[in-house]
Amino acid sequence: MFNSSSLVTSNSMMVHCDEKDESILLKFKHEVTDPSDVLSSWSSDEEKDCCQWRGVHCDNITHRVTKLHLPCDTIQSDEILDQDNEKQHCLTGQIPQSMSGMSFLEVLNLSCNNFEGKIPLGTQLEGFTNLSYAGNPKLCGPPLTKLCPQDEKLPNEKQKREDDDDDSSEVCSWFFMGLGIGFATSIWGVLGAILFNRKFRHGYFRFLNIFYDILIRKLKPIS
Repeated sequence: MFNSSSLVTSNSMMVHCDEKDESILLKFKHEVTDPSDVLSSWSSDEEKDCCQWRGVHCDNITHRVTKLHLPCDTIQSDEILDQDNEKQHCLTGQIPQSMSGMSFLEVLNLSCNNFEGKIPLGTQLEGFTNLSYAGNPKLCGPPLTKLCPQDEKLPNEKQKREDDDDDSSEVCSWFFMGLGIGFATSIWGVLGAILFNRKFRHGYFRFLNIFYDILIRKLKPIS
């Protein structure tokens, strides 16, 4: 007799998580250092769905990865480790840029590991709270309050550009101010000579009369 329940079970076992999510997670595994082999279940083996991987949880309908739970305190082996050696068994390295492609990810917990560098920009990864990355002292960038070294230089460079612009504006202001003062001084020099130097005044008006006569002759139509 046909057993429908066995068919449902068989079909559910054949369903794999989204190929894109699986590819991103495999790249994550290959780019980080995993000294304790906590990601050993992460394999491209078709018989094991990536939704069954350690720390990975998927939506039952869409089969997209919605939760990634890999805090170091829960992925340790059962043996008790002293505090100095504990971090040596945690995931280490930079968070790959490819993780930004996990568009259905709703919960992320990478706390207490040894991740370092800048959290990928312009991605969903910035939308999580800083608790998702707590205990990774070498991580930087939003949503963390710790700035990355390259970001710390930006305000200084911006301030330098603003200071340069202010200096340029000040130079231009002094230039035009000096030009105006020079022009005014020249005008007052000529007017002062006309008013207080009789010889210069007579010569100046004589020059104007001669110039006026020449101009009239040039403009007078030939009869």
